[in-house]
Amino acid sequence: MKISFEELVTNHLWGYGPVLAIGNPRAKGKILLGAARDYLTDESWQQTAKDLMRQGSMIIAIAAATPGLAWEIETLVELGFMPKFALLLPPLESRELEARWQFLLGSAVGSRLPTQIDLSRARAVVFPDGHPIPIVGTKRNEWTYEAVLDEAALVIAHQPCRVPAGRRTNRSASG
Repeated sequence: MKISFEELVTNHLWGYGPVLAIGNPRAKGKILLGAARDYLTDESWQQTAKDLMRQGSMIIAIAAATPGLAWEIETLVELGFMPKFALLLPPLESRELEARWQFLLGSAVGSRLPTQIDLSRARAVVFPDGHPIPIVGTKRNEWTYEAVLDEAALVIAHQPCRVPAGRRTNRSASG
């Protein structure tokens, strides 16, 4: 039985640690495999998303043509968390993938995304130092996306550790 793209992604990411997501409250009660989900109201999801962004060592999203994803990417930029973000480009028909990409380019986050990208080969975009770099592949199979996730994790892991403002402490070399 073939698993969904989200299941593939989250199953692989569980090897790195807990995989958390905010679920659509209208989907609550449906059996969805993959990330552990909190179902929140429209009024509270954005604050929870910010909290998760602060806590997470990696932030992974699947490209979608939704205002929620555009807000999440804008917030990542605002909080300075783009270096720990990877945007996956799912295995879709080229027209659907292009429509999703154009939606994101047309949103406020469009300036953070590469305008010239080979969507037939790009599998993800990572943002070391806040600059977009595509991760490419020739196939759109499970192995390719697992390798892409590993590559994204390596890029993210090699970013300098940034301590959020207000969390800095003065420590001496002895202690």
